[in-house]
Amino acid sequence: MAWLEFLGRFHPVFLHLPIGLLVGALGLELLNQKTKSTGLNAAIQSLLFWGMITAIITAMLGYFLQWEGGYEERLLNIHKILGISTSALSVVVFLLRKFGTNRRIYLSVFALTTAVLLLAGHFGGALTHGSSYLTDKMPNGLRSVLGLPPKAAPEAEAVAVDASSLVFQDVIQPIFRQKCTSCHNPEKAKGELLLHNQAGVEKGGKDGPLFIAGDVDNSLLIQRIHLSVTNEDHMPPEGKKQLSEDEEALIEWWVQNHKTFEDRIQDVDVPESIQAVFAKSIKPENPVFRLELKDPGEKKLTSLRNEGVKVMRLAAENPLVEINMSYRQDLEPDFLKKLFPIADQIAYLNLSKSNVTDAMVKDLGRFPHLVRLYLDNTSITDAALEAIQGMEYLQYLNLYGTAVTDAGLVNLENLPQLQELFLWQTGVTDAGVQELSAKKPSLEINTGISGSNLGAIIPLQAPVIQTDETLFTDSLQVQLMLNVDGIKVFYTLDGSDPDSTSLLYNGPFTIKRTTEIRAFATKPGWQSSPIGSKQLIRSKYRPKEVSLSVPPNQKYQGSGPSTLIDFHKGSNQFGDGQWLGFEKQDVTATLDMGSAVPVSHVTVSCLENASSWIFFPRGIQIEISNDGKSWKRQAQETYPEATGAATPAIKNFLVTFPDQSARFVRVKVTGQKTNPRWHPNPGEPCWLFVDEILVD
Repeated sequence: MAWLEFLGRFHPVFLHLPIGLLVGALGLELLNQKTKSTGLNAAIQSLLFWGMITAIITAMLGYFLQWEGGYEERLLNIHKILGISTSALSVVVFLLRKFGTNRRIYLSVFALTTAVLLLAGHFGGALTHGSSYLTDKMPNGLRSVLGLPPKAAPEAEAVAVDASSLVFQDVIQPIFRQKCTSCHNPEKAKGELLLHNQAGVEKGGKDGPLFIAGDVDNSLLIQRIHLSVTNEDHMPPEGKKQLSEDEEALIEWWVQNHKTFEDRIQDVDVPESIQAVFAKSIKPENPVFRLELKDPGEKKLTSLRNEGVKVMRLAAENPLVEINMSYRQDLEPDFLKKLFPIADQIAYLNLSKSNVTDAMVKDLGRFPHLVRLYLDNTSITDAALEAIQGMEYLQYLNLYGTAVTDAGLVNLENLPQLQELFLWQTGVTDAGVQELSAKKPSLEINTGISGSNLGAIIPLQAPVIQTDETLFTDSLQVQLMLNVDGIKVFYTLDGSDPDSTSLLYNGPFTIKRTTEIRAFATKPGWQSSPIGSKQLIRSKYRPKEVSLSVPPNQKYQGSGPSTLIDFHKGSNQFGDGQWLGFEKQDVTATLDMGSAVPVSHVTVSCLENASSWIFFPRGIQIEISNDGKSWKRQAQETYPEATGAATPAIKNFLVTFPDQSARFVRVKVTGQKTNPRWHPNPGEPCWLFVDEILVD
């Protein structure tokens, strides 16, 4: 029986063969009828023979596959009858073609066979993907012709909730519906598990309960999610739309805090990490998420990333994207033109704390589907708001710390979806706010908090450490941005925590070496800010070539080995195309500087994301050579194993050694290789992700 079930797994491999062979034979037969040629007879007979053979094999394999279970009985029986009928009819067609004399009967049976074949394929697809698979994406015009009702507007993929929302119904069930129910529904219950409703989730499947409330580590749902995507038991399976990091976090939070299916968000503990997920939510009533927009295509997105634009999809397989150009002080006057090729797909545009001016944002009207726009802490004035008047979908607008006045608010009156507006520390008066509120009563306007006890209520924000780049070749100007007047900022340049005896910030300063800046702000009567930090890395010498001891995994190969020396930092999204990924492997990178140069610092940038089985390296070794043959070790560092899951993080591992002259630098990065013992899947192969190796 086990062997037959194994053979049944080959049903999907064979099922396309009879379709192609028999439909191809029918096409040639019709052509043969028209041309009256005898030259096609042998080809038609051969196609019919192999179509018959593969139809019989496919039916047998399908019969074996049904024993695995998990399929809706009615659909399964229909598909089985049609599949067996197809194989039987294919035999009849072959014999009629070979020995029959009545061509009309032959063609009639052939047409019937093709119809039965296509119906068998349709019901097979319904078993696998659901009975509405064909109609889900059907245009309304065709639906009308076929007598089907118009399709419902698609649900927004982001989680949009408030305190009164039900945790399971409003947060978790939409995730199951988008990512899980194609395999776990009444028509196809893989593993005897149903996830389309509460009853199925409560019941669990053939392997037992789906989850154990309060026990994330021992819950089957969480274990399956955290398996490697190449593992047969990983959920969702490879090839299906995968869970995002936010969705994984929400499911773990639900399992950990679940008491009843009637729990509301206000009834359970919501940590800051989950609050951050909810803060990114998109309210589903925004019509932009019901539009059928063309996907921008990975080629365009990769091209923008190569030009230094941070672009990220809002969700997997979602055409809408986010552009983040915050803190950029090097934006060119016409930088928005770079974004025109994907103007229709940009929903989030973050220009916060950048060098944009009124003239630079005059083309914002070319982005018709903006939902969130960040212009805070920029030099824009009322003139910039003329470019956004009438935007149909704009929902969130941040003008904090700009020179906008009451006069500019008139441009916001005709923004039908505007729900949140930030005007703190602008030139807008209370009278201006009241006038806008009267015209748009549903608009939430944030103008900050006033009062003599403000400092006792809210701590100062950490100073923003602003630079043109985080990687530089010679020197770099640093500015500490302050959000409140009358404060003092103390900072250090050696990575130590600052206090009131540290350097006092008096204005922009220049650094000429790799530096970790840490700073905090104080003001009498206020709570001191938390410490802000930023690592700025000098790489005086750009390698001419780089070679690797092993190739990266084909799924995460960036632009090849040159990804390590292209001066483009990866984000904390490991799939952004800027990382090289190595599964259960160490990697050695050999850098050719082109000529001998003085070397004393090497920095290796790595990513850690425990939930995706990605860990920081356990060691880095540096060797140098002048001929590429004789090597001398300069330094070797080891790093501790991660002790628990944390949010995704990027870390620059700096290795220093006495100044030496060398043309070749060899960097060996030792990975974790397997998940640590505390991980939900201990001992399984894990990943090492590297994006930049910098030499100074």
